[in-house]
Amino acid sequence: MNDGIQQAELDLVGYPMLTPDQLPPGYLENLLNRDPDEQGELLVCEMDGRVVGFLSGRKTIDDDTLVDPAFNTYALVTDLFVNRNYRSQGIGQALMAEFADRMRAKGLKWLHIWAKARNRKAIEAYLRFGFEPYEAGFVKPL
Repeated sequence: MNDGIQQAELDLVGYPMLTPDQLPPGYLENLLNRDPDEQGELLVCEMDGRVVGFLSGRKTIDDDTLVDPAFNTYALVTDLFVNRNYRSQGIGQALMAEFADRMRAKGLKWLHIWAKARNRKAIEAYLRFGFEPYEAGFVKPL
């Protein structure tokens, strides 16, 4: 499953990324063994005995001095993936809603997610889920 996510992003971004076979050993295990203070969650959706989607996320604290300090502590969706054959069935939205409920129960008030700018389908989905654009990053080769 992790290989599929990496390959999907590699196909979208247009800049150097590792191929699935180049991912460091233990990548998924590292996600699962994060610091308990991050209050992380890993949600999995199965259909017909097969994993068709998952969401991982955690508590994050930034140090942006330009915003209200309460805004600097938030829930961050680090990965959201739904198998191409199961998209547009509400799976991503259900995973997102469950994650939001769990993080709200932990006292967090904001939910962040990032997307590669070329991943138009993800951006469209996040807008439908009620997210609003917050920051934009830019890159160019030197």
